[in-house]
Amino acid sequence: MGYSDFLMPLATLVDFSRQKAMTTTPVIGGSGTVKEIFGFEDWKVSIKGIILPDSARNGSTNKTVEGQKQFLQKYFEIADSIEVDGQIFANRNITRITLESLTFSPQQGRPNMMPFTIEATSDEDILIQIK
Repeated sequence: MGYSDFLMPLATLVDFSRQKAMTTTPVIGGSGTVKEIFGFEDWKVSIKGIILPDSARNGSTNKTVEGQKQFLQKYFEIADSIEVDGQIFANRNITRITLESLTFSPQQGRPNMMPFTIEATSDEDILIQIK
C-alpha cells in the first residue's frame, strides 16, 4: 500500500485558520493605526482525530490501531510537503501541506483507540521557469 492509498481515520476533523500579512503604523497625534495589507499568510491546518480499528478502509496492513499509528508516523517523517485531496482543502485552494507536528495522546483504559493531532501549514507549488 502506497502513501496515496491511505485514508485518514473516520473520526477525523480538520480546522483551518489564516492570518493577513499586515504592517501597522501608529497615527502620530491621533489614535489608532494605519494598516498596510500585503497579502496572506499560509493556512494553519489542524487535523484531529481518533484512530479506531478499521478493517474496511485502510487495507490489510492498517486494520489495527497500531498499524494506522505507524502509517501516520511514516507520513510525518516525509521530508517534503504532501499532496492532499478533498473538498474541504479544495475550497481553500490547498493542494499540499507541510506537517509540522504529530501528537499521539493515549487514553488510559482504552487500548483500541488512539487520539492524534497533526499541525500543518499549506504549501504552494513554485514553478521556476528558466529562459
